[in-house]
Amino acid sequence: MEVKTPNWLNAEVLQTALKSASDADLKVISFEVKSATAAGDNYSSDMYRVKVNYTQGDTVKIISLVIKAAKHFDIFDKVPLDSNVLGREMKVFVGILPSVHAFLREIFPEKFQPIGADLLYSYDEPPTPYLILEDLKESGFKLAERMRGLDMSHSLLVMKYLGRYHAASVVLHEKQPEKLQDFMESLHQPSQKEIMENFFKGNLRNVARAVETWPDYKERFASKLHKLADDAFIHYCNSVKRDDEEFNVLCHGDLWLNNMMFRYSEETGEVVDVRFVDYQLPYWTSPAIDLQYFFHTSVSTDLIDKHHVLLQEYYNSLTDTLTKLGCKHLQPTMGQLEKQLEKRGLHGVLTVTTVLPIILVDKSNVPDINKVISNESDIHLSEALNSALKKFLPVFEEKGWI
Repeated sequence: MEVKTPNWLNAEVLQTALKSASDADLKVISFEVKSATAAGDNYSSDMYRVKVNYTQGDTVKIISLVIKAAKHFDIFDKVPLDSNVLGREMKVFVGILPSVHAFLREIFPEKFQPIGADLLYSYDEPPTPYLILEDLKESGFKLAERMRGLDMSHSLLVMKYLGRYHAASVVLHEKQPEKLQDFMESLHQPSQKEIMENFFKGNLRNVARAVETWPDYKERFASKLHKLADDAFIHYCNSVKRDDEEFNVLCHGDLWLNNMMFRYSEETGEVVDVRFVDYQLPYWTSPAIDLQYFFHTSVSTDLIDKHHVLLQEYYNSLTDTLTKLGCKHLQPTMGQLEKQLEKRGLHGVLTVTTVLPIILVDKSNVPDINKVISNESDIHLSEALNSALKKFLPVFEEKGWI
């Protein structure tokens, strides 16, 4: 999709980025800018795919890049807030992922696969901070279908990589804790209540009103959801809060299927690789946060009774990686991990009732996120969302989470 090229995106910026990445003498001849996402695929950043023609010596070359720029939210003008999520992501790409990759390359020398894309260049100054990244699409990676959810093979692969990523972060915390100092506080803080309360409360009440129209669900769930909406954002903050007595990792913080790209075998069509993208909300806390969020935003609801299988795959990958990195003493037991998941069951409930309505929105009804955050408009609840709610709510009731 063609887009208006922002004023700051020019040949000089692209030339600087390419020189920084390759340390070669080159010159940008021309470039073409398109949107890197479709409506409803990304809300937190402006994403561009840029095809660059450049010369290096006597050779003309072409490269495709993805540029991620900070997006402005009008609501944040009203209340002071450290919302520099792109700056946080830059710190992940510069200080965290290189170390994570070094650990994984050490123990998987022949089968090393990165967790994220390569960073070519970053700029963290006004008026527009941005990241310039490799275009994973050029290597055959693509997004899964968000309205369908991930099947077992995709979900197991995500668990395998998540276990490795979390394990490497634990080793990094053990050996170089200073690298994680900027991630010890969550961006979800009670001090943001004035800004975020309307978003959480409005979305949850919108869901509760829909449930009131379902004869078999109204009496069981509607009043509980309305009650939960009263302090929904505070409940969310409490659910992500770290307990230093528990096993903790550097969570991705926004682990849903549009923040991961998959690559497939040309011979069999089977999924063989995955990369996580969008590291804007990392936080040192319980791995249950990433797990609950992924289970309730991205895994097909057909697998709602198979979450234990996915958890076992995650645990096997986590403990295998910690053992190979010489840190077996840091791993939790499966029982401890299960206890953390149960303790944060409300995180799953709030994810389904406040975040999933946006993820499963019909593309013909993509909301203005500024208006949703400020509670000026409701999200249209899609049939896919209603179907998911009808499956999740009885499970939440059975588990005692609502």
